[in-house]
Amino acid sequence: MRWFFVMLTHGDGDGIHEAIRLAKAGALDEEQVREAGRLARAPGSAEALISTVLGSGRT
Repeated sequence: MRWFFVMLTHGDGDGIHEAIRLAKAGALDEEQVREAGRLARAPGSAEALISTVLGSGRT
């Protein structure tokens, strides 16, 4: 997930569909998605994915 967020921050959205698929499949929980976003220096992308895919508005 981290690398998909990195790609996204560099303007390459190709991997985001895979990240969405992983999130929907439950491969990562919310905290793991947040950690991936933190490591990718894209916490906003992680929160957007959580909110959109997992349906959580919590931060």
